[in-house]
Amino acid sequence: MNQPDKQKLKQAQALLQQGRKAQAHAMLLDLSRNNPDESAVWLWLAYTADDLIYAGSYLQRVKRIDPHNAALPDAEEWLAHEERQRSRAESSSRKPAMPLQEALSQIESKPRPHETRLQHARRTGKILDEPTQLATRTPPPKRRRNRSGLKISLFFLLIYLVLGALVAYLIASNSKPETDSLRRAGLPVYPGAIPLTLTSQDRDTLVKSYGASQPENSRDLEFEFYKLKKSEQYTALTYYDTEMRKLGWEPPPQDSASSDPFTLKSYHKDKQSFFVFTSDIPGNASPLQSIRNQLSQDDLLLIVFHTEEI
Repeated sequence: MNQPDKQKLKQAQALLQQGRKAQAHAMLLDLSRNNPDESAVWLWLAYTADDLIYAGSYLQRVKRIDPHNAALPDAEEWLAHEERQRSRAESSSRKPAMPLQEALSQIESKPRPHETRLQHARRTGKILDEPTQLATRTPPPKRRRNRSGLKISLFFLLIYLVLGALVAYLIASNSKPETDSLRRAGLPVYPGAIPLTLTSQDRDTLVKSYGASQPENSRDLEFEFYKLKKSEQYTALTYYDTEMRKLGWEPPPQDSASSDPFTLKSYHKDKQSFFVFTSDIPGNASPLQSIRNQLSQDDLLLIVFHTEEI
């Protein structure tokens, strides 16, 4: 070992005496790399080792390098003393073993798997303070229904049903087939005219009588009976005259016939004819009893014909 390493060895010994064991150990490890066969270095490494196992391995190396080292017996005695001290400390810190009967009693007192508290109490002979503790699980509180939300939902549902019924009614009322034959043909009908009800038998009677009197015009006959106030006679006739001219219908040179209390106006277009007949005495104007029953003395009878010549 050279002189600087000898100085380091002395410094390590001094650090150990000062209680700076870790620093001394690090310095000795550094010396062991440069002096692997120096027994003094390994001897002092044993004194500075944190673990007695490492200390024993260091002393074994000293014994291999220098078995006759005078300091080796003292070091081995020191190691044996340290090992005895550690054994005493470990044995004193150990918890004494529990007697077998006590251990079995503790095991028996613990709940078994899948065992309820009631079963455990019966098996161990313990009495629970409160019967309610026997329940394995407290049922969750019942959830209160939100009645206000339910009422609101029912209210809106009722509104939807009413609206749906209203829409269905409007659709049904608008989809009714047109019963007025003149309207179906696209011909004008005075807005203030009130339709009169004609039975199918009455219609057949009128068609046959018209066909018998004017067979040349019997190809197609459409007619409707109406009633309106007598004060509306002039307004109704003016309405038909205006509307028919708009549609391209023209009155003949002798466009009207008037014989109190009757008025007849006619219009022609191609081979079609359109007649507007009014009567101030409706009871005598119609041969049909069903028509007379629907009229009063204050009503004006309005009959509109549409024919097509053969």
